[in-house]
Order: sequence, then C-alpha cells, then structure tokens
Amino acid sequence: MAAYSSSLLGGYLSDSILGKYKTILYVSLIYVLGSTVLAVTAIPGVTTVGDQETHWWGVAVGLSLVALGTGGIKPVVSTFVGDQFGPSQAHLLPTIFHMFYFCINLGAFASMLMNPIIRTQLSYSVAFGLPAFLLLVATLIFFLGRNKYSMRPPTGSVVYTSLDMIRLGIVGRCRTFLSRFSNSVAYHPTATWLDPALKKYPKQMVDDLRAALSVLTVFIPIPLFWALYDQSASRWIFQARNMDRHIWGYELESDQIPAISPLLVLLFVPLFDRGIYKLLAKCGCPPRPLQRMAIGMVFTAVSFGCAAVVQFYLDQGPLSIVWQLPQWVILCCGEIMVSVTGLEMAYTQSPKSMKSLIMAMWLLTVAIGNFLVVLVVELAKLPQWQEFVFFSGLMMVGFFLFLLIAWRYEYRLEENDKDDDDKDQPKNSEFDPLVAKDIVASSSESSSSSTPAGGDGDGESDAIMSSAV
Repeated sequence: MAAYSSSLLGGYLSDSILGKYKTILYVSLIYVLGSTVLAVTAIPGVTTVGDQETHWWGVAVGLSLVALGTGGIKPVVSTFVGDQFGPSQAHLLPTIFHMFYFCINLGAFASMLMNPIIRTQLSYSVAFGLPAFLLLVATLIFFLGRNKYSMRPPTGSVVYTSLDMIRLGIVGRCRTFLSRFSNSVAYHPTATWLDPALKKYPKQMVDDLRAALSVLTVFIPIPLFWALYDQSASRWIFQARNMDRHIWGYELESDQIPAISPLLVLLFVPLFDRGIYKLLAKCGCPPRPLQRMAIGMVFTAVSFGCAAVVQFYLDQGPLSIVWQLPQWVILCCGEIMVSVTGLEMAYTQSPKSMKSLIMAMWLLTVAIGNFLVVLVVELAKLPQWQEFVFFSGLMMVGFFLFLLIAWRYEYRLEENDKDDDDKDQPKNSEFDPLVAKDIVASSSESSSSSTPAGGDGDGESDAIMSSAV
C-alpha cells in the first residue's frame, strides 16, 4: 500500500517540478539505495548490537526507501514511454503499453523463480543484492540515453490550480442554486459546473480538468478489481500451501506458484494484442478500451468463482495443485484486459499537463483495493471459500457500476503534442459514446466461454528484481 500511495508524490514531482526524466533518475537512485540497505543489513553480523542481532531497523529503512522509490517511478515510467511517440504514431500506443506490461512481467517471472532459489542456496543478502545491482545497471543505462529522449518540461503546480478550479466550480454552482430562490440575485445557469472557473482560468485549463475528472470517474470501480487480483499473491498462495504441489516428481514451493501469473502474461499479451484484438478489428467489431475493461472484470469475478470451488473441495480432502490452473488462466485474461488497458486509458485520455498525476491516481486504486481486502477480511470472518464467493460477487457489483459510468463516457483524442507537431490536430475531439449494451453482450459471451475452463499485475510489486530486469 505504501508503494502505490507514494506514486502520488512521483506524479506531482513529474508534472509540476522536475519533469519525467529527472523524476525517474532521482527516484531510481532512492530505489537503489533502499535495495542496497536491505542487502547490506541482511549480512550476518552487520546489525549486531551486543550479543543480539537485530534486523528490524535495516528492513524498516530499506523497505521504506524501496516503497518510496518504486512508487515514485511507477506513474512516470509509463507516461515517459508514451511521450516518445508523436501524433502520427499514436496508433502504436496500445501495442507499446502491451510491450511495457510484457517487460514488467518478464522481470517478475525471473524474480519469482530465482529469488527463492538464491535465498535458499546462497543467502538473503545475495537475494537482495542482485536486484540492487541490476537496478543500478538499469538506472545507468537510462542515464546514458538522456540525449535521445523526447522530454517535456513540467507545467507548474497543476494540483493547486485544479483544486482552485474545483472550488470555484462548487461555489459557483451553489450560488446558482441559491439564486433560484432569491429575488435579489439574478439567476444565471451555466452549461457545466466548472464554467465559473472560466472567469479566472483559460478555457484550455478548465477543459483539461474536465478531461481529468472524466478519467478519474472511470477509475471509481477499479479498486474492486485490485482487491481481487492482489489476493493471488496472498490468499491463493495460502490455498496452494495446502494442496499437493508435486509436478512430475518435483515439489514446488508455495511462493513459487505465483510465477505462473507473469508467465501467462508473457504468453497472453502477444495473443491479445496481435491475435484476438486484431481479429475482432478485422471482423468489424474492435473492442474499445472500456469494453475490454468491463469484460476483464467479468473474467476476474469468474476466476474467484473457480477459486471458491477449488477451496470447497480442498476443505473436503487433498487436491492437486493442477486444479488451481484454471483460476490463474482466467485471472490472467482479466488482468490483461483491465490492467494493461487501464494504463492505456490513463495516458491517452488524460490531458498532457496531468499525465503522470492521472497515472498516479490509477496506481492509487491498487492501494485502495488492498485496503478493502484488509477491511473485508477483518470484518467478515468468513470461511475461505465463502470469502472467495463474496469477492466474486463484489466484483460483479463493480462491473455493473462500471457499465453505468461507461455509458456516459465520451472518448477524446490523445493530445500527444511533440515539438508542436499537433497544432493542427483537433482538440477535445470525441468518438461516439460507448454503447453499454455492446459491453453486456461481449461480457456475456466472455463469461459463458470462460465457464468450462473454470469447471493479475502488476508483478513488479511482488519482487524488487522485476523493475531491475
């Protein structure tokens, strides 16, 4: 939660003060420092005080720096990647974000397989030290390419101006409402609630805020997705711990099981990007971003339905770990359709002055989702299989809420100006509104097709090595 919450700081520094490049560079050094602290303090004898060896302060300091570092660069790296593409290359952005997610999961897959082996065969200090070294190398490579990047300067404190515009809008709407019942005040209705801010701020700034708030509205149900997805790295591991993990004569460690998630992502990202989406486009029905996200939520709910069935039978007797495979496959489909598409939405639909900040808000939904899990688990006290059923139903509630939001959402063209190349591009252009019945139809087909199979992620948050690789 701390890592995803600190993404707000990274987004603010990037958009308002330092710019994307400097934010990534400086915060990466904090990330390296935190990883180094973990590695050094894990060496036997380093933290010895008297006759006792205490590791707690090294872990506390190291993890705090790592949380600040990883959270600080998360919202900035993806937006910095998008900034390298001009208006004529905007059609490449969906593929780029798929490849970005592919690279994240490649690192996560390597770390999940290697770290348990390294810490067992060598030591914890080596298990922490190798990611620190790789991250340092990655930061150095990033620094060496500084003259080849397209860099946009920071735009000033968008947070203050945005809050002030919201204040003016609310005050203006209240005055308009009260004027209806007052004979001494003239009644002046406005087209939108933010129009009073036009008296103080340029129209472009007000339009940017409108666009940002529209994107943030789409994010409202997203914490429910993360509340389910992130349990694959906790509750699903506990489930695997009680299962027979022998595969072809080799017993898997329970904390190695989540490695299947990034492995499936590596397989499915090209399948979705180059296969399924392209095929649907050729058939004349390309799934739009909000449609993909809605269908992904259904997949996620179904995966937890599968987990509930597995848990129910596991409570009756031993089961092979193979029975967990369907829920991982279905969850992976949901992850690609929600998480990858969400990255794309957060970048392409946000104004250029707020891209990192909006990306930070997208990442903040992960922290909110984690908090929801803690809240539900502590308050509900349900048997595990019933808890999985509850979260599956909760995701479907989020799905229908998402439909209501998607019905009113209007897409806007990406304002990816680079070297003033987009001066002739139309601003705030809109596509046709999303037709919710298309989502329902697509979701029904996906749900029915995934049922026989049942009979996330951000992998980079699970291990330090993933960002370095």
